[in-house]
Amino acid sequence: MDKTLIKGLKVLEMLASFDEPASVSEIAYACGLTRSNAHRVLATFQALGYVAQDSRSRRYHMTLRVWSLGSKAVDRLDFKQEARPFLEQLNDMTGETTHLSILDDIHVIYIDKLEARHAVRTFTRIGGRAPAICVATGKAALAFTSPERIERAVSQIEKFTDSTVTDPDALRAELDTVRTQAFAVNRGEWRGGAYGLAVPIFSATNEIIAAIGISAPRDRMSEERIESLVDKIKAIGCQLSERLGATGQYERA
Repeated sequence: MDKTLIKGLKVLEMLASFDEPASVSEIAYACGLTRSNAHRVLATFQALGYVAQDSRSRRYHMTLRVWSLGSKAVDRLDFKQEARPFLEQLNDMTGETTHLSILDDIHVIYIDKLEARHAVRTFTRIGGRAPAICVATGKAALAFTSPERIERAVSQIEKFTDSTVTDPDALRAELDTVRTQAFAVNRGEWRGGAYGLAVPIFSATNEIIAAIGISAPRDRMSEERIESLVDKIKAIGCQLSERLGATGQYERA
C-alpha cells in the first residue's frame, strides 16, 4: 500500500473528527506522525484546497471541498441498491424474512424485502407500513430520532395484540435500551406470533437513515436464538452504515 496516501487520508480523517481547528503538533500526535511529516501532508492538502490554515492562530481545518466530493457521491448513491447485498447476506445467514425499512414520522415503510426460505406466511409487503413502536425495524430507527417524534409515537400507541406494550414509561425505557445496545426486538407486538430483530442504519452524517432486520414466527425466535443472532446482525448493520459513510456509531453500543 502507498504509505504516503495512507498518511494523508489519516490526517484528513483526524481533522474531520476535531471539533475545532488543530495545530500541526496536535495533528501529528493524533495521527502518530512526526511533526515534519504532518506539516508536509497539510501543506499538500492546503495547496489542493482541501485544508485551510488560519492566518493568526496558524491552526488547520478542513474546507468544504471535501464535503463537496462527498455530496456528489451521496447524490449518486441509490440507498436501496447499496443495501441489497447486505439484505441478501442477512437472508442467507438466517433463512428468515429480511426487511429494509425507513421511518415515515411514527411509522415505518418497508422499502425492500426478501422472503424466508421456510414456507410461512408473512404480513409485510414492499411499500407497506407498520407502527414503528411495535416492530423491530421501527424501534431500531425510532430510538435514534428526536425526543419529539418518540413522544408522538408513545402517545399514539394502540393495542394490536396481547403482547403490545402500551405503557408510555415502559416504551420510553425500551427505546433508551435500544439506543444503548443498538438493536431492537419485537415479540409479537404488532402481529400475533410474528417476532423480529433489527438494527439501525446510519448515513454519512451519522444520522439514522433506516433499519435492517429479520422477522419470523415465534417458534423460530427463541430468546436463545435472538441472543445468538444479535452480534451477527449488528455486524451487518455496521458494515452497511460504514458503506454509506457513517463512522463510529456501533462502537458506542
